[in-house]
Amino acid sequence: MQDSEEEEEEEDYEDDDMEEEAEGAGPSKREHVYNIDGLHEKLEDIGWTGEAAWEETLMVTSDVGTKVGNVDDDLERELAFYNQVRE
Repeated sequence: MQDSEEEEEEEDYEDDDMEEEAEGAGPSKREHVYNIDGLHEKLEDIGWTGEAAWEETLMVTSDVGTKVGNVDDDLERELAFYNQVRE
């Protein structure tokens, strides 16, 4: 008798999952909020400043330009960065 109760519960969960999937297929029913002031405030919280430590940015600058023939070639691109840092 316990098995049939468990099966019914599983069916209920499956029905709930299918309803949630059907709801997600259409446009959202939530009201969209466009809070410009809030967005600018968060941008200030997470934005980089000129005083950030190197460890936080890992920015490498050089007076010598870097030329990469094929930017999709990972090895060539990484080698160009490596050579830029060495100079």
